[in-house]
Amino acid sequence: MLSGVVIERVCESQLMGVLSLPTTKRITLKTKMVEAAARRAMELDPNLAESHFALTDTKWHSYDFDGWEKEMKLTIELKPNYAGGHFGLGLHHLLVGAFDEAEVEMRRARELDPTAPLTKYFFRVLLTVGRQFDRALEEAAEEVKLHDSLSKLSSLSASQC
Repeated sequence: MLSGVVIERVCESQLMGVLSLPTTKRITLKTKMVEAAARRAMELDPNLAESHFALTDTKWHSYDFDGWEKEMKLTIELKPNYAGGHFGLGLHHLLVGAFDEAEVEMRRARELDPTAPLTKYFFRVLLTVGRQFDRALEEAAEEVKLHDSLSKLSSLSASQC
């Protein structure tokens, strides 16, 4: 069985050679490589959630939002506790204006991976776009408290070395 880490490593190693290309060409080439790796992984194991998740990147760049949603739902079906799947589906719902569904998925992603910075950021974006400004400010204040606590902890452990 192929692991999601293997897919990521293959894609990373292939991408190292294209980083010097202009942005548009780089995205196009990256998308093609990710799609090829994801499709190959699906041939080997069609139940690997990470390969379906990787394929969503190609759907995003080709503006296939229905395909993006379908692959995200399949990712979650195959691996219900995969935070990336819930985040991606929440982001999809946010971008199409389905704010209630987006909040449900973003909350689930935060439960599964409470330290993911993109999930926290887009949750605040969701609240702001949904005109829930007070809640967005509360979330931002919590983030600041967390960063303050982490920096104090970091400086304390550094001073003990």
